Amino acid sequence: MIQLKPPFSALDFELLYRIVAWHEAGHLVQFDRFGIDAAARLEFGLGGKLLGAITVGDHQGLTSQELASVGWVGLISESINSCTLAPQHELPALTASTVADWVRQVRSKFRGMMSNADWAMVVRCRDPLAAAETAFKRVLQVSA
Repeated sequence: MIQLKPPFSALDFELLYRIVAWHEAGHLVQFDRFGIDAAARLEFGLGGKLLGAITVGDHQGLTSQELASVGWVGLISESINSCTLAPQHELPALTASTVADWVRQVRSKFRGMMSNADWAMVVRCRDPLAAAETAFKRVLQVSA
């Protein structure tokens, strides 16, 4: 959940909506890749709260690596589409050659940009970098 601090403008709401939409779309694309039914929703609440959520079908058959790629893909989708709250001067641009550095920076400085649910999927796998690379490649395939 992302929350704006008042006063906020229509542009603030638009930016937040886009960020959360890209994030949830990334999750949908990755679940679709694994043949899992999923649906996303975005809701504005009182006080500037914006909630993005995914309803997921049976995903018990996914490996920890596959689930970790689902965990990474929301933030990756935001970054690839230049629609994130991360300070751009601190988080490296996300390209095929910078995925490892990007993952290291997110894990050390920007952990708070991932939901607890996304983070839980990432830390349960044996190779978070490989999972992020898988997610990155999938987002590029869809964006092309």
